[in-house]
Amino acid sequence: MSKLETWRAIYGKLHKFRPLLVVALLVLAYVLGFWLRSLPQFSEQRVLTGDDPYVHLRYAEALLKNDSIPPNDTLRYYPQGFNTRYELPLVSWFIAGFAWLTGLQPIDIAILLPAFFAPLIVIPTFFIAKTLIGSTTAGIVAAFLSAAAPAFILRSFEGFCDKEAFSTPLMFAGLALALLSFNVVTTAQRHMRSMVTSVALAIASGTLIGLAAIGWRGFLFTYLVLATHILLVTLFGKNGESLSLISIPYLLVLVVSSVLATSFTIRYGGLSFFSSITFLIPLGVAIPLMALKKVKRRYVLVLIVILAAVLLFIERDYVRSLVSWLLGNKGLVRSTVAESQSLFDSPQELWNQVGLPLIFAVFALVPRNLKDPQGRINYLFMLSLFGVSAALAVSEIRLLMFLSITVAIMAGDVLSRLIDHYGSRLFIKWRKGLRLNREATMGLSLSTALTTLAILSIFAIPTYTWYGPLVSHAEVYRNIGMSNHNYWLGALLWLRENTNQDAIIISWWDYGYLIQYYANRTTIVDPGNVYEWRNVEVAKFFMSSAEEESLRILNQSFGLGGKDVYVLISLEEIPKSHAIAKIAGSPMPSFQLTPQGWWGISNFDALLTKFVLGIRPDYATDLTRFEKVYCDSQYIAIYRIKW
Repeated sequence: MSKLETWRAIYGKLHKFRPLLVVALLVLAYVLGFWLRSLPQFSEQRVLTGDDPYVHLRYAEALLKNDSIPPNDTLRYYPQGFNTRYELPLVSWFIAGFAWLTGLQPIDIAILLPAFFAPLIVIPTFFIAKTLIGSTTAGIVAAFLSAAAPAFILRSFEGFCDKEAFSTPLMFAGLALALLSFNVVTTAQRHMRSMVTSVALAIASGTLIGLAAIGWRGFLFTYLVLATHILLVTLFGKNGESLSLISIPYLLVLVVSSVLATSFTIRYGGLSFFSSITFLIPLGVAIPLMALKKVKRRYVLVLIVILAAVLLFIERDYVRSLVSWLLGNKGLVRSTVAESQSLFDSPQELWNQVGLPLIFAVFALVPRNLKDPQGRINYLFMLSLFGVSAALAVSEIRLLMFLSITVAIMAGDVLSRLIDHYGSRLFIKWRKGLRLNREATMGLSLSTALTTLAILSIFAIPTYTWYGPLVSHAEVYRNIGMSNHNYWLGALLWLRENTNQDAIIISWWDYGYLIQYYANRTTIVDPGNVYEWRNVEVAKFFMSSAEEESLRILNQSFGLGGKDVYVLISLEEIPKSHAIAKIAGSPMPSFQLTPQGWWGISNFDALLTKFVLGIRPDYATDLTRFEKVYCDSQYIAIYRIKW
């Protein structure tokens, strides 16, 4: 036996352990995702990054203490409070549940949990890629690329215990199960066992999507992908019978997920959402699809157009708001938030957050195997995934995370085809034995190098510019932190210890959850932005040039006259003054960035300007109705209103 035949025999034996190798590689991909997310090391600071996660932490502590979240949160939106049935409780459940299981403090769980949970994205991306392409190699490559996807890591690193870290893996897991359900029902078709398996997968898919809905409104991404897939299969599907069968698990996914979502939150409109979205669309589409064998396709398309028109009429406000949002009209407040900007405003973010895999992914759009009904359905699913992801990414920068994960799947398709193609041709017959195929060896080496480069490029190779020299993503992650958190903690603990329990705090909306958690005091606005008009009134208060006018706004809008009210201000209001002025309708912000790169005062009369300048120890304000009661002389000041 020649050496090559010996190696081939060894390879054959190793092939038996392929499942274990696949599991080992998935674990390695998970470890990569965990390592990148743990680089910021927030466990050392013992604070969360950002403001939004603190509402989940506060509700988790309430669950552990009282076994429930209070029905009316009186720390939010003085004076009426906030109906917590409107909140999405999934993240709070996770924090409370793991704290109960481990005995750790909720804040420690909130810091560590995103880095542990978010890398689970490698599992659904593996199965989606493997199902779409029919290649285990594609699944492995997609798993590694999704584990290191910058756009998702920036929403799920250690300390960023917010909705995206938990809902996104659930959403893609739901899509993976839905895709498997479609494939099972269309491959075996009329066999009862395959129908039962498809139904079970669809129910599991709906359950995971429903759980994702309890955590984040972004779960509608899955509905858009599935609806687009059904529409594309209707238009371009090869087999009418397969199409009619797909509508059954599609209907089940929507029914199960909607029932679960509307059982635990009223955020989506309760039964109105359940009835219109769950029944009108899938039943309306499924019924004519069932008859495709007898009804010509063009008549089915007419029926679908009619049903779409009916949906538009019944839910015209919802559809109008969705279309408006996709086109970039997000409301006055959200239009000032950096992460809600259109991708057209910062096109460089497409490369920064998606990177080299996008180049490979483009080739996956080239149609293949369209003569095979199953191959056509899988290709249309990939097209749906990419189309919806791209549309959402263009509409809002933070939704680049969907595109980055989709691109990982598509790049896995292209790169795996190269690896599998050359790998299957390594050995060729030569006389009475085998010899190594040099061309295949070179091709396999090159394709493996390209795959490695694609994975490394999104965290190790310098591709990211962030206010300075070119650095790697890993270096960016390592330096992420909550800026000046010691100043914030000092000011918020001062409020907790030196003000009355019924004191009310005025601040810009960014800090509402921080104030509620650390100071345990009531706020007027917070990052939930449930009532946009409140942000407008607070902005007008800050941009007012007369103290009496500012007090009139507070009293007229919120009934604060004579109450114990404090105003919290920080140096962060300097760059935010543009947003505050825009929301208030003021022609001139308090501060402007000069050509020299520092901030200059552009509106001396605005109350916001005087508050910020009052942080300086050497500056004496002319304020008479606002008494400075706390100042760290560097970053934050607190004023008490003298009615």
